[in-house]
Amino acid sequence: MYVAVVFLCVMLAGSLSGLILPMTNSDGSADMPSLLNHVSLLEQTLTSLQTTTSQVQSELHATKKDLQATQSQLQTTMNDLHTTRTQLQSSETRQQLAAAEISSLKHEVSSLKAELRSTSDELIMVKTQVEDMTHGYQHDSVHHNQTLLDAISHDVNLNTAQVKAVMSDVKQLNKQLNLVNSTVYDVKTEGHGFYQNMSSWVQTFTEKQSEESMKLQAAKLLAHTASKHIDKLEDDMKSSYSNMSLVRLDIHSIWRDLHLAQSNLSLAIFDVLTLKNNLSVVEKQSMENKLSLLKVLQEVKTRNVAFNVNYPSSPSSENTPLIFSTILYNEGSGYSTSTGTFTAPVSGTYVFWTHLALTHANTNMSFDIIKSGGVIMANGYTETDSSIDETDASAITVTHLDKGEETWVQMAFSRDIYPSSSYFGGALLSED
Repeated sequence: MYVAVVFLCVMLAGSLSGLILPMTNSDGSADMPSLLNHVSLLEQTLTSLQTTTSQVQSELHATKKDLQATQSQLQTTMNDLHTTRTQLQSSETRQQLAAAEISSLKHEVSSLKAELRSTSDELIMVKTQVEDMTHGYQHDSVHHNQTLLDAISHDVNLNTAQVKAVMSDVKQLNKQLNLVNSTVYDVKTEGHGFYQNMSSWVQTFTEKQSEESMKLQAAKLLAHTASKHIDKLEDDMKSSYSNMSLVRLDIHSIWRDLHLAQSNLSLAIFDVLTLKNNLSVVEKQSMENKLSLLKVLQEVKTRNVAFNVNYPSSPSSENTPLIFSTILYNEGSGYSTSTGTFTAPVSGTYVFWTHLALTHANTNMSFDIIKSGGVIMANGYTETDSSIDETDASAITVTHLDKGEETWVQMAFSRDIYPSSSYFGGALLSED
């Protein structure tokens, strides 16, 4: 924040120095560069002052937030102190209850001791009577009194055990009471130390809050002073703007000339763009003519479509295109040795033929010329007997194919074919 205030003072000094710059020449005419520099300096100074004021306001806002956060921490600490006091009060209450219970147990132990002494006295009297009766009564009476004496002794032993148990409980309660007293003392000591620490911390926080308040007041005063300087600077700028009316007239004249020059330049650019468009049209027409010529040449070139292949795969696969691996002629590149099919490069009327040679006796062979869609266009069939082990069959057809449709030869059964004597071919008769 102090850095921002120093920067604000420096900017104010710069603005005041800029106000005394000479704005006229020695002959009394307006010094245009000085005026322009003066206006630029005033605008930059105003922008810097506004930025610095915004920074000071931001720092003031951040300081307020820090004070609010510190107050929240202090409130939280006070709540913790109140909780500690409540716990101390609860510990004192539990200590009082334990002391009352121990007092009650001590009173009960005293009563038991009195009863034990009374029972002991009665036991001594009974023993004396027993000794007297031993000398004066019969054996069965002695036995009866002895039984009564044993019962009384048993009761005395039970009362003694109860007294010992009560004494043990009293000792245990005394230990717990000592532990509670020690805990209460520790809690009181810790609470006292915490209270002392809190007192010093609260005092430090109060001093810090006072210091921050003083800083905040100083910052507000500086911001108010800066605002006054800004207002004064705005008044100076308004007076400077009144002195710049002549300069604005000159600038307006310059802008008119510049606008005229821009209009002339726009006309020249429009003429250049018109020429470019005309050139583009000419180039486009030339490109269209070239494409039309290439298309005509391509059509002329693809009109010669024909193929002839041999060496089919043997034994053949059934219900799949028979692949002829050797190309004897393939103008138009319509036949494919990888698929065994002919693809029409143009739409038109075609003629297709095939000739297949069969080997082995006592067998037969059936094949078809098929086009796209599974349409059978021609069929060939032959068979052999025990005296004939080699024969052949042919098929030929004429059909119309659209561009992209396919044609192939397909066997109905897997047979051994003599490859060098087997052919498949076709040619374009007329184009659509």
